[in-house]
Amino acid sequence: MKTVADSRLEERLPAQILASSRDIVLVKDRRSRLVWANQGYLDFWGLSLDQIRGRRAAPPSPNGPEPFLADDATVFRTGRALVREEEAVTAPDGRTRWLRTVKTPLLNEQGQATLLVVVARDVTEKRAYRIALDRINECLLASGPDPLENISRLTGLCGELLGADCAVYNRLEKGILSAVGQWNVPEDFNPVREADGSLCGDVAARGADEPLFACLLGKPRGGPRACTTYAGRAVRRDGRTHGVLSALFDGDVQPGPVFAKVMGILAAAIAAEEERLGAGKAHARLTDELRQAHKMEAVGRLAGGIAHDFNNTLTTIKGYAEMLRAGAGTAEARTDAAEVLKAVDFAASLTRQLLAFGRRQMLVPRPLDLAEVVRGAARMLTRLIGEDVRLVVELPDSPLPVYADPSQLEQVLVNLALNARDAMPDGGALTVRAREAAESEVPPDEDGAPASGRYIALSVADDGVGISPEILPHIFEPFFTTKEKGKGTGLGLATVYGVVAQSGGRLSCESAPERGTTFRIWLPRCEAALRPAAAAETVSDLRGRGRVLLVEDDAAIRQMLARALKTAGYEVAAAANADEALSLEAGREIDVLVTDVVMPGRNGRQLAMALEKRRPGLKVLYMSGYTDDAAFRSALRPGTAFLQKPFNPSDLCRKLKELLAAAGAP
Repeated sequence: MKTVADSRLEERLPAQILASSRDIVLVKDRRSRLVWANQGYLDFWGLSLDQIRGRRAAPPSPNGPEPFLADDATVFRTGRALVREEEAVTAPDGRTRWLRTVKTPLLNEQGQATLLVVVARDVTEKRAYRIALDRINECLLASGPDPLENISRLTGLCGELLGADCAVYNRLEKGILSAVGQWNVPEDFNPVREADGSLCGDVAARGADEPLFACLLGKPRGGPRACTTYAGRAVRRDGRTHGVLSALFDGDVQPGPVFAKVMGILAAAIAAEEERLGAGKAHARLTDELRQAHKMEAVGRLAGGIAHDFNNTLTTIKGYAEMLRAGAGTAEARTDAAEVLKAVDFAASLTRQLLAFGRRQMLVPRPLDLAEVVRGAARMLTRLIGEDVRLVVELPDSPLPVYADPSQLEQVLVNLALNARDAMPDGGALTVRAREAAESEVPPDEDGAPASGRYIALSVADDGVGISPEILPHIFEPFFTTKEKGKGTGLGLATVYGVVAQSGGRLSCESAPERGTTFRIWLPRCEAALRPAAAAETVSDLRGRGRVLLVEDDAAIRQMLARALKTAGYEVAAAANADEALSLEAGREIDVLVTDVVMPGRNGRQLAMALEKRRPGLKVLYMSGYTDDAAFRSALRPGTAFLQKPFNPSDLCRKLKELLAAAGAP
């Protein structure tokens, strides 16, 4: 049962709701005269109820009052509600606003429409956002393959949709701003230095998405004028800023909700294009690296094959030259033999470079102090670089332990020093530094894996002519050189690259024209204890006793080594291949097998396995001029005795003494 209070509440409640509604609500009679209006209507038009009561209510519109009055008449005639999704009206400030209008008739007891209730909502912002989304979608669907062109089009669309006087997208890269996209900018407008430079830096630093700032819009005719800039960040996936998109207004502007939404979408679209651009660059870089890797592999295989035959020849020459020097009767003859050995060592260094850049050089690494290697090489470097170049060596007092081949590290220093000397034709300074390195400074490897553990840093810097950006990416390529014909092999830096990579290190180069060059090398720090170098042995110390089975397919090397071993006191049986060696071994006592690895038919490893079945514990010494053969890789297990060709007969005798001494031979 309803009370009087309940009835009054039901009568008052609808009126209170209508009066407090933020929508525009008004009531008209059959002649379209205004009977009542809520506060939303009065606020929208800036009027009072006394000013408009009893007047014909048709709002100002670009299309005139007739469409509104016609809709009123239709509702009264049909008695049914009518909805207009978008109707244009002219607001008191002269701007066009868009209303969604619902006109509903109020019927009397006879079912006739006596009054008309109009409820209108301002959808101007919603309409603008929908139109902006349509334009943005059209722009995105029309995107081409070039991300930079797409960024430029999105920048222009930002200016158009926000009604700006001009628009700019500034990329922020390594602390430097660059205008990538520009739209409708004045000719004398510098978007980086004059108008947007401090703004973009501020936006990026604050992390703001939609700040308003005042800045200068260049200096057009009449002098500088203030402008308002609305800016949004193009954000990377990791949260960092790609750049800043700015819409610049010649005067004040009051950004509405659409500003933030449109700016956010366009900035995100530009960020996506930046990601595409970065992915394209990364793909191109990986493609170049893959092409370079294939080139290095092909040339490395060729180099390895050449080095194998060349090292065999050098081994023969070196062996006979050493024997000539040992048996020479005059000082002149000994000098001549020494010169031959020097030439052989130089030729051997070339083959080592060929193998090193292809990562096929057999390294003999051991724990060593990099600082001592640099000190030892400094004397040689001083002679190499000449009097016009000053050598500066900066080393700590404490040791810098690394696990590497000392001769190869010396080769790296020599190659870098020679490169620096050629870059300073008028003289200069060559600075070699070695120190402990922080893990954070070590660059990732070729696969992008970050460094882990402790590293030792070695840098070689000059103040020479530098390297141009066009040449810098190619400096580690084999046979690439900018020197005159006959003055460079193109193997120096390729060798450095190969040795560092084979030693588990990292390598970088920083250079610019007329600003010098700095090569930086990072080698893993060795935690093993450093051992003092062994004292040099005399020739008499290298004489020994034992029975040697020598297997070498190259006749010249076989004859030379057999002669040298016999001279040193060994009994020698020499064979040209594995089958011949097995025949010689039958019924013969053998203390050690000295065999080449790569041979026709059965290789050295297969021969050793066959003999070890007959003679368990047989000592084996392998030798080879090529370290990339599958037979070699299977033979050279940890602890395997090995000699890299070319070598001296004294090297062979020393190795044999070590092997036989370990076996307890007399």
